[in-house]
Amino acid sequence: MASRGRRKAARKRKDVTYECGEELTAGTGGSRKSIINTLKSAEASLYDSVEGLRKQFKEKLASYRAPDDKYKFTAFEAHPDKNRYLDVVCLDDTRVRLTMDVPPSTDYIHANWVKFEGHDKVFIATQCIEDGKIKSSQYWPLDPGAFKNYGKMFVNTKKVESEGKFLIYTVEVLPEGCSNSNIVKVMHMTSWPDRGLPMSGRHVLRLIRQGDKLDNGPIVMHCSAGIGRTGTIILIDVILRRLFSGKDIDMVEMFKHLRNQRASCIQVEGQYLFVAVSVLDYIKIKLPRYKDKVNKFMEEFKAALLASA
Repeated sequence: MASRGRRKAARKRKDVTYECGEELTAGTGGSRKSIINTLKSAEASLYDSVEGLRKQFKEKLASYRAPDDKYKFTAFEAHPDKNRYLDVVCLDDTRVRLTMDVPPSTDYIHANWVKFEGHDKVFIATQCIEDGKIKSSQYWPLDPGAFKNYGKMFVNTKKVESEGKFLIYTVEVLPEGCSNSNIVKVMHMTSWPDRGLPMSGRHVLRLIRQGDKLDNGPIVMHCSAGIGRTGTIILIDVILRRLFSGKDIDMVEMFKHLRNQRASCIQVEGQYLFVAVSVLDYIKIKLPRYKDKVNKFMEEFKAALLASA
């Protein structure tokens, strides 16, 4: 009962985690004219045919990795018991270091900071459970009002909301010995299976929109390996921000910048195509003049998706 009293008096700070939004706003100040100009400059990147993007991924991106001076993962190699996959490395240069009650020798977690210049969101890409298989412990209570102690963390699920294809959990986290708690939003997307793709980007856009409604804070993004769906959603989010701030969009260079921070992000060509699909879905909603181009690409994408099923 004492801990509950402390939690009621605690100052709360909001963070958000996306577990792997329809309308975003041009809140960064981009005018319709600047957005259209950006789209024109990005036409070769966004409106290429499905086959063109496939070729681009195969020839320029599939095997891309960070430059040699950045492609180091000594902490990953030193902690094999903390890694889910032997072939998914965690780069030293951007790795997240645990700081609460841990000595430097045990500060390792398979997670990387992901940042883009001019982008106000900061991401942490990491790993978690998938397909109902226990690859790690359930780290928040699923039911409203439920609470549990995870080591030195008291976690209380205060509310659960359904948004169709994803659930939003409002979770209070109180570290042992602290008087201040954090309020964390856990957004669990249930409609994107491992080794598969959604037919539309609308649900991802809704997920991003929900994240935009929250206070600024670090965003923890994860799926199973923390590189496929995780990297795909991060790149979609960043491209949309650049679009509405009138900045150039170069999917190839943005993809490389992502992999320079989180190795192997966006694993397969289908995920790369889905980045374009999601951005074009949004463009179709907001700028009807591009409807025909977008529809043509969507038909090619759906045909390719069905052919590979």
